[in-house]
This record gives sequence, structure tokens and C-alpha cells, in this order.
Amino acid sequence: MTGWYFIVRIVGIGLLILLLTTASFANSELASVLERAPVMNPNLSAFPESSLVDRSAGRKPPAGALGFLSVKHGKFFFADGTRARFFGINLAKDAVFTDKATIDRLAGLFARAGINLVRIHHIDDTQGILDPDPKRYFRPERLDLVDYWVAKLKERGIYVCLDLNDYRTFRTADGVVNGEKLGRGAKPYAVFDQRLIELQEEYARRFLVDHVNPYTKLSYADDPAIAMLEIYDENGLFIRRGDWPNLHEPYKSAFQQQWNAWLRYKYGSTAKLRAAWTDRQGYCALTSEESLEAASAQLPRMDLGYDLPQPVTNPLLAPQRVSDGALFAADIQRDYLTAMMRSLREMGVKAPITAVGAQDLLPDLATTAETTDYIGINYYFDHPVWEPGKDWTMPSFFSLRSPLQESGSSFTFPAVVSLARMHNKPLVVREWGYCYPNPHRGVGMVEAAAYGALLDLDALILFTYDARPSVRAIGYFDVHVDPLRWGLVAQASRLFLSGEVQPSKCELGIGYSLVDIFTWHNYALPLYHLGYVTRVANYTRPDTRHPFDLLVSSGRSCGSAWQGERLLLFANRAHTDLLYQGAAEGQDVLAGYQLATGRGGAFDFTFRGIGYDAGGVKTYQAWPAYTTADLEARGLQPIATSDSLAMGFIDRAKKVIGFRNLHPDLAQRVALDALKLWAKAPVSHNDLDANCWRADTGQIVRDFGKDQLRIVTPTVQVIAGKLESEQPMGTGEVKVATTTPIGVLVAESLDGKPLTRSGALLVKMTTRARNDRTKIFPDPGGPKPHKLVALGTAPISTEGKPAEQPTRVEIDGKMLIELNLQNGSWEYLVEGNRALLYLDTGDTAVTFPRTPALVRWHSGAEVVEFTPESASFTIPAGVHFTEVRW
Repeated sequence: MTGWYFIVRIVGIGLLILLLTTASFANSELASVLERAPVMNPNLSAFPESSLVDRSAGRKPPAGALGFLSVKHGKFFFADGTRARFFGINLAKDAVFTDKATIDRLAGLFARAGINLVRIHHIDDTQGILDPDPKRYFRPERLDLVDYWVAKLKERGIYVCLDLNDYRTFRTADGVVNGEKLGRGAKPYAVFDQRLIELQEEYARRFLVDHVNPYTKLSYADDPAIAMLEIYDENGLFIRRGDWPNLHEPYKSAFQQQWNAWLRYKYGSTAKLRAAWTDRQGYCALTSEESLEAASAQLPRMDLGYDLPQPVTNPLLAPQRVSDGALFAADIQRDYLTAMMRSLREMGVKAPITAVGAQDLLPDLATTAETTDYIGINYYFDHPVWEPGKDWTMPSFFSLRSPLQESGSSFTFPAVVSLARMHNKPLVVREWGYCYPNPHRGVGMVEAAAYGALLDLDALILFTYDARPSVRAIGYFDVHVDPLRWGLVAQASRLFLSGEVQPSKCELGIGYSLVDIFTWHNYALPLYHLGYVTRVANYTRPDTRHPFDLLVSSGRSCGSAWQGERLLLFANRAHTDLLYQGAAEGQDVLAGYQLATGRGGAFDFTFRGIGYDAGGVKTYQAWPAYTTADLEARGLQPIATSDSLAMGFIDRAKKVIGFRNLHPDLAQRVALDALKLWAKAPVSHNDLDANCWRADTGQIVRDFGKDQLRIVTPTVQVIAGKLESEQPMGTGEVKVATTTPIGVLVAESLDGKPLTRSGALLVKMTTRARNDRTKIFPDPGGPKPHKLVALGTAPISTEGKPAEQPTRVEIDGKMLIELNLQNGSWEYLVEGNRALLYLDTGDTAVTFPRTPALVRWHSGAEVVEFTPESASFTIPAGVHFTEVRW
């Protein structure tokens, strides 16, 4: 404090509140913060606040006041017609069964963080609400805690999602043969064994209907605060297809019998099956030892790695057998889900219902969309993996890469959710997370929230929050003391829920005929990367005119023609049926284009502005190529030419772009140009050349070249990823210069005015966060290139340290604050002539735009007050937050 003139007073927090609430800030955000005195540092609180600012303002509790949730036009709506969207958190297993005082505390904490839904997960076992003695069924004290959670959340305006068959181990005492061997959730037995289905229905009736919550006086079936319901969690025949050959008896034999009965129903006899499974080259997928009459037809091996036109060497991998296997599994699951949906509705359950299976397989997604109310999926970035046979035991392995470095990956958030999106069905990401110790977790928080808003998702439910006060270290998935994940929940909830990040202007459909859906091969098409730009949905109705700005055929088969305008048509496989006995020349021919063709092969094509800039030369294969003269004679414009041959055409009159076949990367490029051509979207193939994807709203820029994500709205702006820069850089209105290598900076207007005119601003910066004694080392030979041998313990470090070059934040060209800090976490609230600064790193020099008239350091119940001599001073360690008055 050398060189300062100051007056110090220690005042009680009650006196301070009285002083502030009688001044001009009576209804301000700042006064509210001082009244609550939030603790944000995870080393000072078992349950730190996410933000200085309370995000629950404007909420109208209790949850359910607007009536039951329902699905209309592919979205969630309340009974009064209000659109419903949710930003939620998961409570799983032991975290659910905390004490009631903690439940009271966390219901308020969640509301202040902007959370409006909690998913209660992993409770249906004997460590949860089920009694080890089946005669008693429920454990009353455990069920009481679930009831109390629901009631307290409801009071705060927070809705609830419940699971049914999730964690339960079925037992011989339940009448389940070898039940203990089936594993949690009896995956996949639960969908095809009648006794297991009866037990699931019984549990649903007892839990949802017969039981009445003593705190709300309602059953869960009758409580409109129960927003969603899951029949099962990560279950079903598709997600567990690898278990088919190794099912426990007597279930393996029963499943084999069901498969043979299904084949007999479809084909009638072994002879007819043999004829059906014989391809055009004469290869038969049915061996001489197999017979329907003897029920000895073997189940297929559902290996996604096999692809046409590879020669078949294993009859269990033959495409005819595998496609029938997928159709069989879909029929079993359809029957199961239809029966469960009927049973639940007859019980009186009113909430929207889903079942969560294989989110990357169209047969599972299409069946779920057909039978249930919405689609539920997971998204995890850098999920831990383990050595073979040692799941959930150290060591674990990680990539430690940034999601912004995954330019060609099909496992980024926009690509994964776009693959799972079914047209006219709500999509709920009911578990998501960017896993510890990946250092880019903060980037993931704003990435998921912003793209969730762009893609107009219906719910994001972060995984997970540990509600046990004794847990003080960051976990793989647990976010509750993580400055990078929990520390950005408040900002992420605003990005997703507020509407400031707008839904995309356009929507692109990817067309799947029945043959496309059940052509068993990898479904993660590069076309789903277009989720960086616009909404993408799978469309399964070739018999109708599509509703999209652009429909792109999936290219998986020639199984059906597509109707209407604004089409991008191609097929990389020629089969027209799932027995691979028929073939067509291409999707262009199915659409009525009878065009002259030349030879096939690889050609150096010169492009004409679609796909690549005019004059650009690229080598692609065409099987076969069109003739340029024939296209031009028909009034069609070639996409690219090579001497007298052409690849692709544009029919401007009918708004159709056609190819005989199309490389996946080129399909992305052409689709972007088609959106620009027909939907006037401000996107094109040039964005890919710049390695920079721009949302069609202009609000999100994913700059892979700079390893940076920028989000720009009038009232909220974000810079995330690589931040280190000597000169201010950023979004336009908001700029930062810092020596901090990576992190997230979020600037918010709190009064609804644009950032450049706002009288109430909140700026937050997160960088790094790790447990003490976390041990992770390079391991190039591991399943991922970094080996974690110790997760670490509290305390948590954000690696903040002094820096000669300050972190400087500017808004509209004017300095807002400077901190001589590298890394660390901080949040700064400016309102009129006062400000509050939360800073987790002590002994940090800060500079304000002008010299304060008064500064107060708040440390719990004590306040140190002084008058500084200049706009720069050092904040000592131990200060919870600093109050400044000009």
C-alpha cells in the first residue's frame, strides 16, 4: 500500500447493506450482489456461485405454472402456448441423496445460475430408491429426498427430468433368470424380454403414479413440473449391438429364436431366404448349415466398418444379412417403445417421453422419432478412455486438444447434434460436458451454448453436479467446483436461453429413404459439419415435398427419388433395395435427368464458381462424367469441366444441383454455395478455404486458423480459444490484449442496451483450472496421447500469476479495466458510478478508467474501506470481491 492515502474502516456487512440500499442503487444489480455477498472461489465454498449476477430475475415460479409441457411443430410448448427451452444440470446417483439443508441451498444456487431444469439420474437401484428387499420396494428415506428435491426445485421455477430404467440391476428375486448377470439397466435385454418389460412397467406405475410426493401433494404423473421422462438410458439393441453374440442364457437363445421367427415371417422359408440373400454376383449370405425350419439362421455381426463394394468374406457381415439385422432390431425396439408409450400414457403420464439409445445410427434415431416424443442424446468432448478391460480405473487417457482444433472431425458439438437431429422432433442434449483435465473446458461451455442456440435445440443439460459438501476437487464430469465449467454456467445459460444468439436463418435437410436408413455403414457424414453454419435435420419422407432451404440427398443409395426444388442430388452407391439386387444409375436419373455420359475415372476438373472459385482446378473422380455439350444443350450449367467432360450440373430453372457421385468434402462446399444461391445465406465455399466457418446469422465465427471462437450480438459478445495477443483483438466492440494463452472472455449488457451504450456491464474471463497434484504425462502409445495417473485433490488452482503486460479489456475502443495478471479467473460488474470486481488471484495490480473516490475490499463479513491516490492499485490476497465508487 506504499504511496497510497487511505482511510480504513471495518464495518459490519449489515451496516454496509443498509447504506447501499438507501442510496441510488436500490434496485441495481450491484446492490443485489452486495446484499447476497456471493462466494465464487471454489476454495472458499463447497458450492460456489457461478456469477456475481443473479440470473433468476424474471422467472415466474413455481415450475408448472404454465401447464404441462407438450410437443407441437417439433418444439416444446407449455399449455398456455409459450415456447419452452431448458438449460439444465444433472444430479446423478450419490449426489441426489444429500441432506435437505444442501438441497435448499442448491435449489437457490441453480436458479441464480440461470438453470431452469434438473435431470435426476441413476436412482433406480438398491443404492438409490429401491429397497434390497423386493417386498418393501422403495426405501422411504431415499424416495423422500427425491421428493424434496422436486419440491424445492419447483418452488424456484426449475423443472425436472426423470429416468426410468437406468441403473437398476434386476435380480433373481424379481423373477428374472440370471438377473444379476445382466448388468445395470439389463442392456439390451430390457427391450426384448417380457418379464423385464413387466418390471419396467411396474416400476413406472409405482414411482410415477402410485407414489404421491408429500411436499407437492401430487404424483409425478400429475405434476406439470416434471417436464420430461426417459424410458431408458443408453440402452437398446443398436447401442448394444456388440453384445448380440455374447448374451447370457437363456436370453441368447430367446433372441436367436426371435430373429429366426422374424425371418420366417418376412421370407416364409429357407429357400426364399436363400434366394433373397443372394446378390447379383451370385454370392449367398446364408450358409448351408443355416435353416429357418431349424431356427439356426445366425445373427449378423453389426460392424459399421464394412462398406460396399468390398468383397464379402464373412457371411455374418454380408450386407443383406446386416440390413435385415438392422430392420429386425428396429422392429423389436419399435414394438417395445410403442408398448411402453401406450402403458405410460394409460397410467396417466403427461410429460413428453423419449428413450436414449444410439444417437449416431439412423435406424435407432428414426425408430425413436417414430414412437416417442423427442430425441435425447449425449455429447462429451475428450471423454476419458482406459486401457482394455480396465474401465473406470487409473490410468485414464485424454487428447487435451481444443475443440477449435478439430476442423475435420465429426465429433464436434455442432456435427454430433446435427447427426442426431430428426425433422420435426425436439432435440435434448441430456448429458454433455467437456471433460477434466482437458484445459479447453471453458471454450466448450460457450461453444455448446452458442451452437445450441444457433441450431435451436430444445434443452442442454450439463453433466454433472456433485451435491455432496465433502467433494472439493474437480472431477472428470463433475462441474460444481470447476471455474471453467461451473464458472461459465451463468453466461452459457444466457447465451442459450435469451434469444440473443439467434436461430439460424436457414435449415438444411439431409434426405434418407428407407434404403438409406438401413444401409448399414458409418452415418457420420461430413455434411453434418454444416451445423457450424445452419440448422441441419434428417428428413425421411421422400414421398413429400421437403420444407427446407436446401435438401441434400444422403448419397447412401438410390433407394428413392426426392421431390421439389432446392435439391442437391448425388448417390455414391447404386443399390435400390436392401437385398442389393436392384441398381439405378444415380439420383439424377431418379429425378428425371436422362443425361449423356462419357467415361469414368479421375479427372482434373476446372470449376466455374460453385464448389471452388472460377478457374480453380481440382482432381475428383466421376463415375461416369457427363458430357459438357449435352448439359449445355439442355440448358444445364456444368459445375466443373475437363475437356469435353463435366462433373455435376445446375438446373437453375428447377433449382436442382446434380451429380452422379460426389466426394463428401465437395458436397459440403457445394451445399454452402447452394445456400448462398437459393437462400441468400451469407456463406460460401470461401469460408472453408479460409478455414473459418460462419453462422448464417453472422453471429458466430469459428476460426480454425486462429483457434478461436467469436460470438457477436448487440448485447453479449464472446472471445474464446487462443487469446494471447500484444494488441487488442476480438469481436469488434469488445477487444482484449493479454499474455494469457487460452481462455474465454464474455462481455454482457445487463440493462438490455447494446454493449456500447449499456449503463450496466458484466465482463468475465476464465483461463485455466486444475486440481492440486493432478498428474498427467505424454504417452504416445496410449489410447489417447496423454496419460492421467492422478486426478488430484483440492485446492484448485487457476494458475494466476503477475504479468508485466496487463490483460486489457476495451469496449467500443475505451479501456474498461486492466489487470496485471496471466491466467486466473475474474468477473467485473460496472453499473453507473460503481463497480464490483471478483478476482481469484491475490496481490494483483488493477487499473480502472479513472481514480476511484472510494474502494471497499469485501472479505466475508468484514470490509476494508480506503481512498486510493490513483486509478491503479494492488488487491491483496484474501479479498472476496472489490467494490469501487467514482
